[in-house]
Amino acid sequence: MQISDVLKLIQSQDLETTSEDDVVHALLKWVEFRPRQQDETSEDSNKEFMFKNSCHKIFKTGYTRFETSENQQQNKYITIDSHDDSRNQNIPDLLSNTRTCLLSTKCLEMLSCHPLVRENKVATDIIIEALFYQFQVGKRSGHWPPGAIYRKNGNHVNAAVAVRKTTNESIVEIKAFSFLTKQWLQLPCLYSNASVAFVANDKSLYALSEQIAIDKVTFLRPNFPSKRQILRFTNGAWSEVSFTFNLPPEPFVVSADAFIYILSKASREVWQLDLTARISVRMTDIPFTVSISHVTNYEQFILAFYNKTEEEYKAAVCCFDTSQNLWRKLDDLNGSAQGMISFKDIHSTYLTQTNGNLWMLELQSDDIKFKHVAKLWSCDWSLHGAVTFGDELYIYGVRSEALKQDFQKQLFLDGIFNQIVYMESEDTESSSFIPVTLSRQSLVQI
Repeated sequence: MQISDVLKLIQSQDLETTSEDDVVHALLKWVEFRPRQQDETSEDSNKEFMFKNSCHKIFKTGYTRFETSENQQQNKYITIDSHDDSRNQNIPDLLSNTRTCLLSTKCLEMLSCHPLVRENKVATDIIIEALFYQFQVGKRSGHWPPGAIYRKNGNHVNAAVAVRKTTNESIVEIKAFSFLTKQWLQLPCLYSNASVAFVANDKSLYALSEQIAIDKVTFLRPNFPSKRQILRFTNGAWSEVSFTFNLPPEPFVVSADAFIYILSKASREVWQLDLTARISVRMTDIPFTVSISHVTNYEQFILAFYNKTEEEYKAAVCCFDTSQNLWRKLDDLNGSAQGMISFKDIHSTYLTQTNGNLWMLELQSDDIKFKHVAKLWSCDWSLHGAVTFGDELYIYGVRSEALKQDFQKQLFLDGIFNQIVYMESEDTESSSFIPVTLSRQSLVQI
């Protein structure tokens, strides 16, 4: 197989394999294979035939197959010599197109010690980044690097969760959009007469509310308590998180690193929750009496946006440094904070306003600046959220005739997004579009 064929194979979303580790082992077999330099070409062909027959793992796609062995012991018919082969030089390209973030820790550690990786800085950096991704929860929130995108037959799905709940209904409908199959999938609904906040952390989705139930029978009981609680969706079902914590009213919820932060615009309280250790810590209160419109995180910072009363088209920004438990003000942002959304990619955090202005956050000498990137559309569009998937940007908002007729609508941004996908919903109430990795077994196609 030529390098182009191998790359096409490992890039394929249709590649059938039970483990990404097997893909790596197959690549190493392919790279390390060297035919003896002899005149008898038939003998070389026979050896390659024996090499292939020694492999008993078979990966299939619609057009070819790729074979590997369970172990990485050198086949007795393979001779590694000084034969000049370009396969060694292809290690960075091969690893950059492999789902390295989905490899087992054991496999990553093996690669980090492998001579072909250790001798190449680019390859080494790829493996180090994959290890960081696995060990740091913050790397796994908000977006997926290319090496963390599951294949069509993977155990998990890269999705975005949308929530529908009108003010006169108690049913909280939850669905997830699969970016790979472009299909909506159904999650079990919840029941609540109060507002419900959702947040994703690692591979878990959390729902927080003053009053919430997993099933309708419990919700309709006359003695159903008004109990503030946290629910977690995992393995296809909602369950209560046993946690002694009084959820403040009107919360904004955001995930940063391994923690969940709760900001209350009513009480100005700020809480840090460690749901694994079941620990809650009250942080420094919001020092300003403001009506917050949007909250997002960037690096170790949490940013709260609100409209300035004296300037209608200016948004003020408060910044909370989670590492120092300290609030400070940033420069104002042009445009309104009302209806603003935020999203991430591998480079930064972005803000999008309802008028189509796209901003990128930049860290300059310990100060956060807002860089205007583009104007994506010219009308006013009510937004639910946005998520990046590979080099594509998906923006989800309320159905809009004005947007359909907007001839200034951008369909891509050179050097940033190869495609911008506009998704519209029938919902007029506020919704969400939260990136999260979900178990495939927990989803039902709508």
